[in-house]
Amino acid sequence: MPTSQLEEIREKIGENAKDDYLLLPEKHIERYEGQLPDLAALLKLPTVRHFAEEYQKYDQEARKVQSKFKNYSKWARLFTFLAAAFSATLVMSGTLTGSSFIQSQFGWLPETLLMVSTVLAIIFSGASSAVIMIIKNQKLLEKWMSRRAAAEEYRIQYFEELGQQFKEGAGPATGMAILEYFRRYQLDIQIAYYEVRAAEMEEKSNKATAAIAILAGLVIIINGITGSLGLDWAFLAALAIIAQAFSAMISNRELNDQNERNAERYAKLRKELSLLRARIGEVRKGIAEGNTTVLKTYMKAIHDSMATEHRQWLETMRSGGLAMDELEAELAKISTD
Repeated sequence: MPTSQLEEIREKIGENAKDDYLLLPEKHIERYEGQLPDLAALLKLPTVRHFAEEYQKYDQEARKVQSKFKNYSKWARLFTFLAAAFSATLVMSGTLTGSSFIQSQFGWLPETLLMVSTVLAIIFSGASSAVIMIIKNQKLLEKWMSRRAAAEEYRIQYFEELGQQFKEGAGPATGMAILEYFRRYQLDIQIAYYEVRAAEMEEKSNKATAAIAILAGLVIIINGITGSLGLDWAFLAALAIIAQAFSAMISNRELNDQNERNAERYAKLRKELSLLRARIGEVRKGIAEGNTTVLKTYMKAIHDSMATEHRQWLETMRSGGLAMDELEAELAKISTD
């Protein structure tokens, strides 16, 4: 197969664009029907279309459930923090009665603070319990993971079904078009995705670690100051409890999102896929020479790496359920304090 023809097919397929991850065969057929009619015909095959439609269905469902789970988890963490914060002000109201300064200037404050804090602590505890119950009863985490797993499986099957069409009797031009299509709409976007997400997750994890360390230092400072100032300032100890509750909220978010572990795995997979991407020249050469198995072998190697990472992701994200258990335990502790 002439090098000029190879370059022409590559140019017609083009480089990956921002919305390529959406996997929209109808648009692809429209884009390539005039320039690469053999590829467009393959995209119209019933089996290929079936896998694309199933991917779109489960991808949309996964995104919807993921958004719901993330939002509800965020509210559960916030409500739990507020319940803990107002429980801390209950402690503050008790210590205020021992402050001669507060009693002389704001004698009404301890009783008022006690009443308001009690009501708000109960309200936010109940709200958090309700949200956690919704997350668990509706099995939002399980639904998100199962739908995402199904979507990724159908996406893999879509490209592998295309790869199966390069067989005896199909010319090298067909195999080359399938390879370049796979390169643009699967391999390159996966590399770009894992590179960006690994960096984002590492940054989030680093910020969370720094915030938890700062809050731990703040607790030590507050406790030290409170101990040195005497009983009149004992109410400041409540601020240390609030700082600890805020730190717990950040830790719970990290347990839910697993940013550190996901960042490490994503960076590792990006490296693996990049190494395979570097060998695409060998695959192009094999196809040009009429080798009909090299394309399928190349696709399988890439998809095996992706499938391994996805299994690890599913195992890691089950910690989201542990995060909800942790919030429930915190609520139980608040109610007994």
